[in-house]
Amino acid sequence: MKFNLEAKLVNEQIIDIREIKNIFISYTSDTVNLYKVDSDKVILKEYMNYEPEKEELANITINNNKLIIKSGERMLKIFNYLIRKIEIYIPSNYANDFEIMTSSGSIKSDESFKFSNFKATSKSGSIKLKDICANNINAQASSGSIFMENANGNRIFKTSSGSIKVLNGCGDSIFSSSSGSITVNNMVGKLEASASSGSVKATINELNNDIDISVSSGSANITLPPSSSFKLNAQTSSGSIKTYFDNQLFYNKKGNQASGVVGDNPTISINVKTSSGSVKINNI
Repeated sequence: MKFNLEAKLVNEQIIDIREIKNIFISYTSDTVNLYKVDSDKVILKEYMNYEPEKEELANITINNNKLIIKSGERMLKIFNYLIRKIEIYIPSNYANDFEIMTSSGSIKSDESFKFSNFKATSKSGSIKLKDICANNINAQASSGSIFMENANGNRIFKTSSGSIKVLNGCGDSIFSSSSGSITVNNMVGKLEASASSGSVKATINELNNDIDISVSSGSANITLPPSSSFKLNAQTSSGSIKTYFDNQLFYNKKGNQASGVVGDNPTISINVKTSSGSVKINNI
């Protein structure tokens, strides 16, 4: 088989999706890049640095108003000679359900998308998206990180071996990482975050719901907006507890458990627990 130095376009498909209510994309060993297009058609472009067999090209089906795009058969990568690149262009006015998954490849986009529900799964690769707005946003990476610049909607993010980082967004959130840190900036909404081996750092823009953070091996660091009112329960097995309102807390004899009330008649609770690491609560 002859390999070129650069990948060239070997397959382009244009699919009318005016009746489509769900888009499902599945690739094995390729990184998939998502783009927007001012059209009512999905455009698929596959680039390779060799001439593929027909069975290597994407399989496209439409069933019950659902568009399914699946990668063709994939040969094992031979050293560094094999190059494949996948581009999928989504109509800017498509606002129904969208799901994408890769087995061994990343999912990337610098575009802003709005869907009913969004799900991204990568078994061995990262998920890096700029702006996703949906009722529900679900992202899972088995061996890779999750990064979203903006994520607006109820969010469930999970990694087995990789970090989670969300820069902006609002909505109730459940974040969990088995081996990696969790960083959330400009958070609005309920937050549940758990890290087995890694720290949790959250900056809250508007404290309007409960916060529950659990860390097995790592620290927990929370930054709250001014004039926040809440009830705090903090516990650490091996580490310190430091806040900007230490004089309002009740500590146990060991100093590794603290509870208290900040503000008048608060209804919001902040619960923080670390096994091996410190707890720190700051004020913006």
